[in-house]
Amino acid sequence: MTTATVADGTSITEEAVWPNRMLVTAELARLGAHISVCGHGRVAVIEGTTRLRACSVTAPDPRGGAALVLTALAARGTTVLERCDLIDNALAGVVEMLADSYGSAVHRMHGNHDRRHPQHGPLEAL
Repeated sequence: MTTATVADGTSITEEAVWPNRMLVTAELARLGAHISVCGHGRVAVIEGTTRLRACSVTAPDPRGGAALVLTALAARGTTVLERCDLIDNALAGVVEMLADSYGSAVHRMHGNHDRRHPQHGPLEAL
């Protein structure tokens, strides 16, 4: 879905295994993706755009969080990503690997930003 947000034309993604995999679409839309969900929450229709914008988003799950990191790195400005612990616990090192691949920087903010997991602060994709 991340690549489709900046591709020309319309893309359709269907999820046949995990019923909640499309939860990330709301966060992708906050970053400027033109995306809608249909088919009982299993199909996403994405209209490509080149206007992704930075904002604060929350990772719904590890894969969705990785998709948000990629999208944030393609957006202009600084994006703050909450719940990075979901990504770190399942996909160790992927955030930094993705940032390095894009030639971008990430900054891990420390402090009690997330009351549920105070040891894991949000991540800024610069």
